[in-house]
Amino acid sequence: MAELDFLGNERYSYRKITEGMLLLPNYFSTLQDWGLFPTVPIDTTYVELDVEKFAINIIPSGTRGGTNPKASPGSRRSKVTKVLYYGLDDQLRADDLQNAIALANAGQFKKFDVELAKKLLKLKMQHDQTREYLQWTALAGKLMESDGQGELLDLFAFMGKTRYQMDLKLGNSSTDKPIYSAIAKYKDHLQLNMEGDIFTGVVIPVDRPLFDRIVNHPEIVDAHSQYPSAQEVLREDVSDAWVYKGVVFRVELGRATYNANDGSSITTQFVTPNEGLAIPTGTLQTFRNYAAPADFIDTVNDLGEEMYARTEIMKFNRGVDIHTQANILPINLRPQTVARVYSSN
Repeated sequence: MAELDFLGNERYSYRKITEGMLLLPNYFSTLQDWGLFPTVPIDTTYVELDVEKFAINIIPSGTRGGTNPKASPGSRRSKVTKVLYYGLDDQLRADDLQNAIALANAGQFKKFDVELAKKLLKLKMQHDQTREYLQWTALAGKLMESDGQGELLDLFAFMGKTRYQMDLKLGNSSTDKPIYSAIAKYKDHLQLNMEGDIFTGVVIPVDRPLFDRIVNHPEIVDAHSQYPSAQEVLREDVSDAWVYKGVVFRVELGRATYNANDGSSITTQFVTPNEGLAIPTGTLQTFRNYAAPADFIDTVNDLGEEMYARTEIMKFNRGVDIHTQANILPINLRPQTVARVYSSN
């Protein structure tokens, strides 16, 4: 069996692909670009979620030599969750190459290495898009199937938490400073609910209609006028992102489509229309992307990787079968830290 390491081998890097009119679907990778969910390799195909609560209380004074109060035992609960398997296969047949002209080099026939790299790139992009979608659902406190319909686990219910509601109240006047007030309350909420983790900033991805309402609110318009130079605002592009009180508001247009076996499709927008999510950044323990080993005999009980790719020569050497798989579980271990952002008026 032949094996190609296209993730690590420069020979199969996208940089080696011949330029041409290669049309690919829209590709959204906000969370992966931010590195919000660091990958944690594991050597099992499941993750055990262990929630242990204990209280830190002031110790009452007592009498020397007397009886001391007992420490609170706390509470504990656990749940085993499977790591999800995502497999995607393709083929590169001799017939795909025979007499086929390369896009960017008229008169030259397509080369095996270039066409294989294109196949692998498109497969990798679909895996990346699946991981991006799963990370957005994890931010919302859910573990979902890739069709967006089957809920595997509600993290709020399991951990006994409730989602924080960040109401911007954009119908209020600028004198009330509703946006500043909402930001301050959310940061206070984070300080009290990080449960041992830290954060260094806040980013709020929202859909376009809500973003436009935010940046056109009198409170923000007034903030524009407070810049040291009017040219500073005019020079910078604030059509997709705006920083206010240390918080980054940005437009998120990402969406993903699931194609079912019956031919139907479901497109899911990463952020709910007219809403957004407030997300703490710079955390150390809150967001995880667990990666389990592949179901290959030579990877049993090994530490997992984000994605695997293998090739095998077809019968009679008529082409190459391409197999890819990912065994991943993105999860938000502190779902109460990610807030729903909206405006009630």
